[in-house]
Amino acid sequence: MMNSSIAAPWTVDDLLDGDPLIHGHGPLEHVWRQLHAHLTAGHADVVAAFCDIVRRRPSVIGARLVALHLAQDASGPLAELVDELLVSDRRLYAHHRGSKLVSDAIQARWTVLDARQRAAVMESIEYCENASPSFAYTRSLIAAIPEHDRNQQLQELLVVLGGPPPSEARDSSKTIVARPEAKEPPTRSIAERIADVPTWLSVDPIPWNRVASILYEEEHARKTNEDKSPRILAGETARQCADSAITAIESFSSSSLSDNEREDVLRVADMCLAHPQMANDDAANARLISALRTGVFQPPLRRDVAIHALSFMRPWHWRSTQARELTLEVINSEADPAIVTAAIQPLYRAGIDAIIAGARSLAAVNRTNVDERTAEQLGHLMGGAGLFLIPAGAEELNRWLEMPPRAGVLRTAEALKEYLSGIAFTMKEAAHNDEVDPGVYATWAAKIWKNWRVPELTKIEGKGSIALFLMSPLQEWERGKRVAAKYWAALRPLFEEIVNSHDSNEVYSALFDLDVAALLPIALKELVFILQLAARSQDSVDKGLNSEGRIAQVLCKIASHNLCDRAVASEIHQTLLAVGARKEALEVERKWRDRDGL
Repeated sequence: MMNSSIAAPWTVDDLLDGDPLIHGHGPLEHVWRQLHAHLTAGHADVVAAFCDIVRRRPSVIGARLVALHLAQDASGPLAELVDELLVSDRRLYAHHRGSKLVSDAIQARWTVLDARQRAAVMESIEYCENASPSFAYTRSLIAAIPEHDRNQQLQELLVVLGGPPPSEARDSSKTIVARPEAKEPPTRSIAERIADVPTWLSVDPIPWNRVASILYEEEHARKTNEDKSPRILAGETARQCADSAITAIESFSSSSLSDNEREDVLRVADMCLAHPQMANDDAANARLISALRTGVFQPPLRRDVAIHALSFMRPWHWRSTQARELTLEVINSEADPAIVTAAIQPLYRAGIDAIIAGARSLAAVNRTNVDERTAEQLGHLMGGAGLFLIPAGAEELNRWLEMPPRAGVLRTAEALKEYLSGIAFTMKEAAHNDEVDPGVYATWAAKIWKNWRVPELTKIEGKGSIALFLMSPLQEWERGKRVAAKYWAALRPLFEEIVNSHDSNEVYSALFDLDVAALLPIALKELVFILQLAARSQDSVDKGLNSEGRIAQVLCKIASHNLCDRAVASEIHQTLLAVGARKEALEVERKWRDRDGL
């Protein structure tokens, strides 16, 4: 019978060092097997210690993945932890190996989640699809939610992605909610149903949901199949739909339509005004903006309808001067913070003057209807404007980083943190798409790091890591371009500063998935020197080495790589022994014995 205490040979440090999806069949296999056995058996002391570690150490992704893996049979404190992770940790949804575990956990726990928790799960799926559309298993995440519980956005996205993955068929004994049987394909073609649309527009009330659904199906079937043939939706029909939708929007203030029906009307207007024969019709666009002003943005505002108009209608519709003015009016208003936040999105199309005006309004001293989400979205916006070398945008961003305005949207330290994270995220995406000069990137990264390290922010509990974003060009990347070699010279000073910051969370993040294969041919000795110096620092031994283990792990990875010569590997081996990283030192010895054929 298994003893309920956690016994040698593994320690908590082993748990914090590894990722079960990487090391599950490697040197740490015994760690994950023993931990999994204890947790599955429900040993109270192990469960309590494990839950405490996960909550205290937000950077420990590996332990969180173990928790998700146990979701199917979890109960008590472990079940509460799984629910908490599903609701609060968006990183797991975009984890390129772990999001499949998230989908299994969602399916296992869905029936016991309350309405607030379910809404948070769906919001996290939407977030990871927008932030990392090729990084997460989005289809699996959506399909894990019963069809009748999915919100409209997720249901539509699943259609665009091709429906539930075939691999989602599961043993019925493990399925919490049985999937509905596959429906028979419609007997009428898209063209036949499109032909009915003019008739639908002539009845009262207009069945807006039916109109929106067939237009959506026609548009996305074309996109999915990359169809180059003429549109099934004729230009004249698109114009009829747009006219009817805009007329309906104009009368929203006196209409009995529900919020869902109003959103359907907005979807129809959005799709039809994007039709090739209407996309450049400035008169129709002007009428749309005028209708939105009178029908959507006159108080009292309907929160969800206003957010839909700002966030889900195409940015192209916000191209005119009238649209920019309306967007700024919403930002300057006393609307719900979520509406104000959504109004940031159209500013991408509005131009740099509108971006600066909107940012300054959000930072006004008397602003109170803004929150941390607003700050994050503003960071995305200003980061893009500054990075892509719009001179006025770069100058404004520089002023905000040199002396952040601590009012309005940035009045709290938590909001400033979210703002900086938003900028850094935009930078990360631009770098991996190779869209920005490494020197420009490094300059902004250094400014963000300086702001991030002020005492007011470093003392925030669970503040997360900025180094994961700032150092992402040096990481291995499964989509976009691998740019570590190109960025090393520009980012080397900041990399060295972060690795020697004595902040275990930042050190771990800076070294996360470091692209050793790309860096060794150009920077073997200087990279090893930086890491050896950090490893020999007493603070690093206490914080960066023993608590996270990343410095030792990366040194071991370098010494074991076939691009590393014996002399450098020997130096690394001595350093690992000197700082007490015996496990990694033994791994280096084993690798070199294998290489020598001994």
